[in-house]
Amino acid sequence: MVCMTATRTAALAWFLVAAACGPAQADTPSPTATTTATTTAGEPGTALRPEAVRGEVPDRARIADYVIDARLDAEQHQVTGTVRISWRNTSTRAVDSLPLHLYMNGFRAEDTAWMSEARGAHRGVQQSKDGAWGYIDLKAARLLGRGRDAELGQIEAGRGAVATLTAKEGDDPSLASVALPAPVEPGERVVVEFDFLTQLPEVFARTGYSDQFHILGQWFPKVGVLQPDGTWRAHVFTLNAEFYADFGDYDVHLDVPEAMVVGASGILVAADPPADGRKRLHYRAEMVHDFAWAADPAFVESTSMWKDVRIRQLLQPEHLADAPRHLEALTVTLESMEARFGPYPWSTITVVHPPDDAKGAQGMEYPTFFTTSDIFTPPAWVAAFGLEERFSGVFTTIHEFGHQYFQGMLASDESAQPWLDEGLNTTANMLTLADWHGDPPWFARIGNQTISVDDFVRGTVDGEVHLDP
Repeated sequence: MVCMTATRTAALAWFLVAAACGPAQADTPSPTATTTATTTAGEPGTALRPEAVRGEVPDRARIADYVIDARLDAEQHQVTGTVRISWRNTSTRAVDSLPLHLYMNGFRAEDTAWMSEARGAHRGVQQSKDGAWGYIDLKAARLLGRGRDAELGQIEAGRGAVATLTAKEGDDPSLASVALPAPVEPGERVVVEFDFLTQLPEVFARTGYSDQFHILGQWFPKVGVLQPDGTWRAHVFTLNAEFYADFGDYDVHLDVPEAMVVGASGILVAADPPADGRKRLHYRAEMVHDFAWAADPAFVESTSMWKDVRIRQLLQPEHLADAPRHLEALTVTLESMEARFGPYPWSTITVVHPPDDAKGAQGMEYPTFFTTSDIFTPPAWVAAFGLEERFSGVFTTIHEFGHQYFQGMLASDESAQPWLDEGLNTTANMLTLADWHGDPPWFARIGNQTISVDDFVRGTVDGEVHLDP
């Protein structure tokens, strides 16, 4: 998520006001952007870039694989589905239960941990007064199989349950626990399956809907993370909590209205011919720790390539002209971060531009997929003062892509050490801006007076000194 919010400090607020009032001028194109971005792009054949580019992925790194079959009811704003989770015990102890994250239950009522802290607002966006709540119901739980990888083999859907399981909700509904018939030993794998119904909230915080726009983040049951010593990391969903999960492969089948334009983590493997006003799409994401998607019949697609990575932007028609500037920001960021931190390992990146009535969905990251914000178009009278800005919209693109590294690849526990996520990412963003615009880069200026990155950071830190002397 965007860590530098206008409401945090007065010093930051005056900068953002100045930045937002400036004309969205195009900067001089960087050599990076003009030489590596093209205008045609087909769907990649694999979810990962070639091994020679991104390095070897050891089999032991895949801990939790997900197969999801889901159907979107765009009128009721509901998703019904089944998720099959193949999970391996990588600790030194046997475990007799699995903790499940039911993140959408954070939006179920006023007294959840998330809503109690947020008080019905997130980054200045208020929850609807109509009380359009969100929740996730587990309809059934089954054990499909267990054993060592070599013994277990492939468990097909519909093979039949070995045992019926019961999920018990925790003190906060964003967590549940599923007891297993017998302990899962170290090195052993278990396959469980859940039928679920997710009711999306009217979006004001990352996930939900607005009219026909749907953004689905943290929308299905997810297993917690087992530490090497056999203890679980599975935190209650709170306002300032982030998400922590194991790596694995995701095969996701989506049934959506035919008119929907869909963007998702990973690559599109197959699309069935539309029938009865609906269509089925099959996505695959490899070596990720989450899967998110968005659907809107109003989306306009803009695709391009950076090296062998397909960049796909899904924009609202009125903002289509902003696509080149976001593309330039993204390609510069790819170049900068690859040079410093190693290769981006996936073959795609999807950038979603939410509509104006869904600003609560702006500025959030998921594996190979993120949402950005719009470039501000100022009133005509502002330009007469000679005020320029190069912050709005494009910095969100830089920042949210940066999360593909921190925490997307670093995979730090954001609840325990948030600086390894937002802190390192924001530092990397500043280095990207210096690569792009010189050091120190400026965000806004009028005449020869500029507001630089250093000014920005000082303004942010000044308001938080009381938290950490």
